[in-house]
Order: sequence, then structure tokens, then C-alpha cells
Amino acid sequence: MSREYHKKQAAIAREIYIESRTPDADAEDWRETLREVRRSVGAALRASDYLRDVSAAVRANGKHARIFRHIVAPPMSQDQFALCYPDWKKSTEKQDGPKTKPESAMAVAQAMRERRLKHLRRGYRPAENQLVAS
Repeated sequence: MSREYHKKQAAIAREIYIESRTPDADAEDWRETLREVRRSVGAALRASDYLRDVSAAVRANGKHARIFRHIVAPPMSQDQFALCYPDWKKSTEKQDGPKTKPESAMAVAQAMRERRLKHLRRGYRPAENQLVAS
């Protein structure tokens, strides 16, 4: 099959996908994404005792590292984070479970300390309804 054939098929697939999207479907996708994010953020906060022990949370589940990387101000890409914290490895965020190396966990904890999320570390605890998706 020629390259031209594949280009035509890709164009047809693109058109079918675009035409099949509806505002209602997009809104439902967005709601589901928000529910998933709320669950992930809540789990990361609880695992870290509300940012008191970020390293322990990341050691328990590397996927929490992505949450913590995103809540530092300003948010940093994986590449930016790796430049600032060389002990942290991108693969940390792929670890679903207690497989994260201590060096990567400590790098995330250090980033949280350095970014001075004081209002969160000084006892702010979100209400339960802010953590649990409805």
C-alpha cells in the first residue's frame, strides 16, 4: 500500500472523528477527566499526610509524583523538573505502586519544600467534599 493511500485513509478517519464529536460527549469526557483528577489529587494529598511527607507518598506510588510536579508553582514539565532535580527520573511517574527509588522520592519532596507551599504545609486540609469526586 502506498503512502498516498495511507494519507487518504488518515484524512477520512480524521473527518469521521471530528464529525462524531458532540458538545455533550465532549462535556462528559471533561467531567470524567475532572473526576479522575480530583481522585488522584486527593489520593496524593492523603498519602503525603497533606504534604507533610511527600517522599513517603512518592515511594508508596510513583504516580503521585506527577500530581506534586503539577502543583508546584509554577507547574513544570518533566524535562524542566529533571533539569532542576537531577536525582528525579521521568520513569518515576510511571510506577504504580511502591517501586519508586528513594532518590526520586526525595527530589520530589525537595521540590515541594523549595517551592514553599506554606499554606498547604502549615495545616491547611481540604474539606472531604473537595477530595472526593461526586
